[in-house]
Amino acid sequence: MSIEVDPLDPVHQEVAEVSQQMEQAGLVVGTAGNVSGRRSDGSVCLTPSSTPYPDVTAGNLAVLSLDGEH
Repeated sequence: MSIEVDPLDPVHQEVAEVSQQMEQAGLVVGTAGNVSGRRSDGSVCLTPSSTPYPDVTAGNLAVLSLDGEH
């Protein structure tokens, strides 16, 4: 099973927006932590590792099923 990144998915957009807001509010420093959201198909999108929050976009999120498939 292959799960596609969909930058137009509202959940992807919200995860990217929340990532930006957290950085702007000073809630995160550097690349620490992750933000994730559950998609309508049950899979999860999350911020990529080692990516500064200002660089997070709806198109560069990782997507996994709950059983670890990507």
